[in-house]
Amino acid sequence: MARHIWSVLCESSIIDSLTNRMSLFNAVEQIGVTVPLEEWPVEIPLRFDLVTMWSRFDFEVAEESLARIIVDHTDEIDEVDEVESYSINLTGDFKRFRHQTRFFGVRVMRPGVTWFIVQQLRGDEWAEVSRIPLEVRFQPELEKQT
Repeated sequence: MARHIWSVLCESSIIDSLTNRMSLFNAVEQIGVTVPLEEWPVEIPLRFDLVTMWSRFDFEVAEESLARIIVDHTDEIDEVDEVESYSINLTGDFKRFRHQTRFFGVRVMRPGVTWFIVQQLRGDEWAEVSRIPLEVRFQPELEKQT
């Protein structure tokens, strides 16, 4: 079974085509929103990437798996969005696998924590392998500064 190594929420990521090295820019941990509370939920037009890295559990054994990204809007509201499912291909010469999920906005229910959850299919059940928090703060003072 593929092993989840890390997941990072960042402003952008690129892969150098010559070296196959990946660069992650500006990790995202929180955002400030000026939209009045009575207008929530809101769609935040924020571009960012969720990048995950997977590895073979045993480097000598080829394997494949399935993963998906879920957005859980808050602890108290039972509402999640499945963003994307993808295959993890660790066959042939591939011993590690990176995946970029690009967001061009995210729906936010209210101030608090929005969780980006990475799950892996294990048998016929989805298992959580990573949970990345994005703190969403209501900041009306930002509106006054512009």
